[in-house]
Amino acid sequence: MIKVVAISGRLRWNISLAALFGLLLASSCSRIAPEDAVRDLKSQRESQSLWEEDPQTGLATATFHIPGARFDSYLCQPGSGSDPFAEPASKEQMTPTQWVESRFGAPIPEGGTVRYDRERELLTITHEKTVLPLIQFILQSDAGNVDVVNCRLEIFQVPALLVLRLEESAAEGFDHRPEWEKLRELMRKNRGREDFRMVSALTIVSRSGGRARIASGEEVEFFEKYELEETKEPLTPVAKFARRTVGTSLEVEPYVGGDHRTIDIGLEMEHHTADPVETLESVRVRGLRDSIPTPVKRFSAVSLNTQLTVSAGQATLLGSWWPRGDVEAERLNLRQIAFLIVDLQSEVTR
Repeated sequence: MIKVVAISGRLRWNISLAALFGLLLASSCSRIAPEDAVRDLKSQRESQSLWEEDPQTGLATATFHIPGARFDSYLCQPGSGSDPFAEPASKEQMTPTQWVESRFGAPIPEGGTVRYDRERELLTITHEKTVLPLIQFILQSDAGNVDVVNCRLEIFQVPALLVLRLEESAAEGFDHRPEWEKLRELMRKNRGREDFRMVSALTIVSRSGGRARIASGEEVEFFEKYELEETKEPLTPVAKFARRTVGTSLEVEPYVGGDHRTIDIGLEMEHHTADPVETLESVRVRGLRDSIPTPVKRFSAVSLNTQLTVSAGQATLLGSWWPRGDVEAERLNLRQIAFLIVDLQSEVTR
């Protein structure tokens, strides 16, 4: 929740018709009806004491409480690329002053300041007396809506030549929805054919700033390592096992920008292209002279760990790979290709 913490000085509610129109316009951008904006404005006038400008500068100061994660999302700027196999790029951020000027269309006047105290999570703005009510109103409107991000992962297995053409086309643009829609159309036309299959589809919903995970498949236990029990003589190796989902898993951590359209997503994906194969292998154990014959499972999995910057409604081609371990797919020269489709909805919390 964003709330006004303190007002230095007393600022009179001397808002012009142009400022009121700005408030109504801002309310529509924040999905609030104009009549609600007028009602909120009236309630603010009744609940707030009159403000008065600083007699020396003619400016007034207001302090707002904004959680650090939300304020960081306000400052984030869209990135320049979405290569899933590149090192995650450092996020470019606006300064608090740049954000205020951009978000509210209100250049900072001479003597005005914008400061954010990260420890106390307080934003302090010194500005013209007619601008602060507009800033307050929009911040309160923003706080009334929690952004919810819907991510859908779709993995297809199709002819390798088609994958190549889709990748060549996607390289020319940032939004890969045309390529995704073309592939979905081909899937409908070739329904029932063994060389056109959707092998996995997962949908996950997360609030902005939250982390969510979904997995689909069979959980398999496998040998991980040997540990020696040093309390026994002679040293005794003890097998340690772990569990792993054989199928598809997706984990996302989205952050919605202050424009309520740009979304930064931290993404981790694992997809198995075939069932694990168990073989008998000789495992060496430190501290022992002889190796130990052990059943070991070998997995055929593709892993992806990346950060993306997308717009709401955008589809992104995450990558493609050969379905290792799938003999039939190798015979038919098939390749797998993955798309992430991201959309945004707002959950009203007021």
